[in-house]
Amino acid sequence: MFYTYVIKSKKDGKLYTGFTNNLRKRFEEHNNGRVFSTKGRGPFELIYYEACPVRNDRYRWHLISNGACVDKQDASAREKYLKSGMGKRYLKNRMKRFLSVTGFTLIELALVALIIVVLVGISTPLFRKTFSDIELDEASYNIAKFMNYAQAKAVAEIVTTKIYFDFEKNIYWLTENNDPSKPDYFTRVTGRLGRVFSTPRGIDLEGAASTLVFYPSGRSEDFKISLKNQNGRVKLVRVKEETGQANAIDTEK
Repeated sequence: MFYTYVIKSKKDGKLYTGFTNNLRKRFEEHNNGRVFSTKGRGPFELIYYEACPVRNDRYRWHLISNGACVDKQDASAREKYLKSGMGKRYLKNRMKRFLSVTGFTLIELALVALIIVVLVGISTPLFRKTFSDIELDEASYNIAKFMNYAQAKAVAEIVTTKIYFDFEKNIYWLTENNDPSKPDYFTRVTGRLGRVFSTPRGIDLEGAASTLVFYPSGRSEDFKISLKNQNGRVKLVRVKEETGQANAIDTEK
C-alpha cells in the first residue's frame, strides 16, 4: 500500500507533499525532525492523503482515473502532480472547507499578538493622559460650580458662607454663618452639599489662601486656587472680587 499525502506545518503554515508506503511511520518522522526537507518546521498535521493499493492491471486504469495509484511509480507521479500548479489547485478545491476553518498559524498568531502588544503599549499612556486631563477639567469645573453655589446661597439666604480648603488632603467643604453677632462662627451647611468633597486621585490642590468667603451682597475677596494632575497640566479656578463669580481657566504647565 502506498500513500500520497499532504501535511501542514503548525509553525509556518506551509504545506508539504510526499509519498510513502507507511503513512504512520512517515508522519512520525516528519514530526520528529528526521526528514531533511521538513526538518525544523514541525509539528505537523496530516491534512490530506490518498491511499494507493497495489492491484493487478485489471484495476489499474480504474484507480488512476479516480485519483489513486497502484504502485510506487504511480505514487511518485501523483506526488509530482500534487506539487504542480494544477495539482495545488486540485488540492485547494478538495480541501476548501478545511483550509477555510483551520484558522491562524503559530507565526500569524505571534504576529497578531505582537501587534496587539505594540498597540496597547502605545495607546495605554495616551489613554491615561487623556483620562487624567478629563478628570482635571471636571474637578476644576466642579469646584468653580461649588463656589458659585456658595455665592448664590449667601445672597439668597442673606448669610455669609465660607469654603475651607485642605491642600494636604485635597479636600474642601462649605460652611455658613447665621449669627451676625458671631462673625467668626461658621457651621457646616446641611444637605447634600454639606459633605466634605475631594478631588480625584492624582489631582492636587494648591493655593495661597485656604478659605474663601462670600457675603450677602454676593461680593468676595479676589481668590484663586490651582489644580494639577500627574501629567503636569494645571487648571486655575479664580473668583473675581467685583463679581464674586468663579471660573475655571487653563494655564501653562
